[in-house]
Amino acid sequence: MNSVKIDRDQLKTIVLENKQKHVAEYIEAVTDYKTAVLKIAKDNLKLAQTADMDKFKQIKSVPTPPQSYENDYNRAIRMLELSVETVIELEDEIFNQLVLDEWNWKFNFSLSNSTYKTLI
Repeated sequence: MNSVKIDRDQLKTIVLENKQKHVAEYIEAVTDYKTAVLKIAKDNLKLAQTADMDKFKQIKSVPTPPQSYENDYNRAIRMLELSVETVIELEDEIFNQLVLDEWNWKFNFSLSNSTYKTLI
């Protein structure tokens, strides 16, 4: 199967739910990121205050901050709102994004979010 037809309102509901999950994950990632950065800064300060130059090599860099992809959801939702079609045909790639919430950025988003937790 390469495509599927879905009721527009049902699809919009699914995308809205996926957006809500993403926003919650992003908020959690921001909290974890702030905690991780604070811990890294404190650890780096301790290392920098030593007289041992070899300790300087242990200074860690701050990870990349989390990124929200909420606009991707907003764009899809707006397109569904403006569509004159009541039934939307989705190719498999778009189905994966909108219904299964498997975007091309999803893996990196999840990976960076889990990285923050390991730094805490």
